Amino acid sequence: MRPTKKTGRITGILFVLIILLGATSLNFRGLGYSLLESENILQEVFEQATRMKIAIVLNLVAGLLWLWIAIYLYPFIKSISRSLAMWYVALWIIQFGAALMGDIGHLSLITLSQPVNGLPDAQLATYNTMARVFVHEYFWGHFFSLMGYSSATFLLFIAMIRGKWLPLFIPIWGLAAMTSVFLASAVQLFDVDVSFWFYQQNGIHFLILTLWLLVFGFRSDPSENA
Repeated sequence: MRPTKKTGRITGILFVLIILLGATSLNFRGLGYSLLESENILQEVFEQATRMKIAIVLNLVAGLLWLWIAIYLYPFIKSISRSLAMWYVALWIIQFGAALMGDIGHLSLITLSQPVNGLPDAQLATYNTMARVFVHEYFWGHFFSLMGYSSATFLLFIAMIRGKWLPLFIPIWGLAAMTSVFLASAVQLFDVDVSFWFYQQNGIHFLILTLWLLVFGFRSDPSENA
């Protein structure tokens, strides 16, 4: 069972939706390391609560789309390797769980940020400490979800190579990009700062992959040149 050009174009359309949802969610998220340094962290979160909730919902929808893609491509990957297909779907489920963990931490932060005027200084300091813990919880979930994303997509590129779904340079580049994302996310769990380039090159590759799928789709015949 091979994917067709139509299969590839449908996948490309879903990728476009994920890009739009992800970019909007990131813009609305409002969380960053600078927030951890703020003396008015709870006030800043409270002022952005609506935008943050929108970001969480959009991120959830994007995660469900990734799961949909995994289920959609499962039978095609299964025709190459049953174990590869099962691990592919399983890793996306793990990725969704990790992202959900981060979003729960963010929702807890929003709940904590309700007006705290008039609280004793000691209690306010405790709330600020809890807020920073929830921000870190979001980042832990984010990095684990990136590791799940890169692992699952790594398997997809292996399937593309074995099935000859695309010109070889695209999935090989993808393997390098996913390795970079996984390693960059893993070392940040140990508080090691890494260059944004390790993620940026993945974004460039993902855009090119998406454009290719929209225009050409998957190869229905492995002997095709394009």
